[in-house]
Amino acid sequence: VLLEWLIDMPAEIRAGQVNFVVTNEGSEPHSVVIEGNGLVFELPAPLDSGESSILSAELPPGEYVVYCPVGEGEHREEGMEATLVVVP
Repeated sequence: VLLEWLIDMPAEIRAGQVNFVVTNEGSEPHSVVIEGNGLVFELPAPLDSGESSILSAELPPGEYVVYCPVGEGEHREEGMEATLVVVP
C-alpha cells in the first residue's frame, strides 16, 4: 500500500517469483521501484489515488530497497522508502 510518505509492505518474503499487488491509498500519484542485487523492477506508470496494479518480479535472496520515484526523489526523501529482505 502506498500512502503519503509511507510504503506499507512486509519486511521479509521468500525468494522466487513474486507478484506485488500495489494500491495507492494516498491522495497523490505514487509508484514503486524495487532495487537490489543488480536488479530493478518498476511499475510502468504512477498510480493515481485509488488505483491498483501488479508488479511481478523474480527476486533472488538478498536485501532490496523499495521506494517511490515520483517527484524526482521528493517522495523518497519524505519517507517513501522501505527495506525488503528476500530469504531462500
